[in-house]
Amino acid sequence: MNSLQVKICGIRSINSAFAATEGAASYIGFNFVPSSKRLIEADAAKTIVRAIKENYPDINTPKTVGVFANQPLLYMNSVAEYCELDMVQLSGEEPLAFAEKIISPTLKAIKVDTSAPWESEIRRLDQLAKLAKRLNVEVILDKYDPHLQGGTGQTHDWQLAAKLAEHHSFLLSGGLHSGNIQSAISSVRPLGVDVASGIETDGKDDANKIGRFITDAQAAHVQIYN
Repeated sequence: MNSLQVKICGIRSINSAFAATEGAASYIGFNFVPSSKRLIEADAAKTIVRAIKENYPDINTPKTVGVFANQPLLYMNSVAEYCELDMVQLSGEEPLAFAEKIISPTLKAIKVDTSAPWESEIRRLDQLAKLAKRLNVEVILDKYDPHLQGGTGQTHDWQLAAKLAEHHSFLLSGGLHSGNIQSAISSVRPLGVDVASGIETDGKDDANKIGRFITDAQAAHVQIYN
């Protein structure tokens, strides 16, 4: 049984990054979307990335991910290089083929439109997931919201997500927290999960909640597959 991949996004403090590392998170996300309340400056992100490498030299540390949405290619590549990031996440309306221009391995947030007819939305998501696989792009499945970029913090149709998971691997995102993660994993059975708002207290990333979320998510995964 493979372990569940867990992405902790919206990291803004060294303590939270260390909590994610010690909890064996698969990814740590830094949000560079200007409109996001989780925006972090490049210098701060670089400091955290280096602190992880310096303080945990002997363990497999999480991959560091820069989250962007509808931003210039040169800017994204420059930030990724400057901050020494492992990956770039595209969370806007960028076409999947745009990933070929990114200097780092890429994740792409594919958004579920819960207002669309169910069957047509499944077909659309299936086509996007197939293209992502051909392009070697990892997929994050999130909810579509025309007013929010870089993560919505809203749950979406887990039944639809479960249908997609029958044929495709992805990280499930959108409104996840310790209170619903067992239900989410049991319902969808994704490759992994992505969380931001669910590990925050008063709008700030919370190291204790990060550790608890990772533990709860992995426990739910083990319960299903044992």
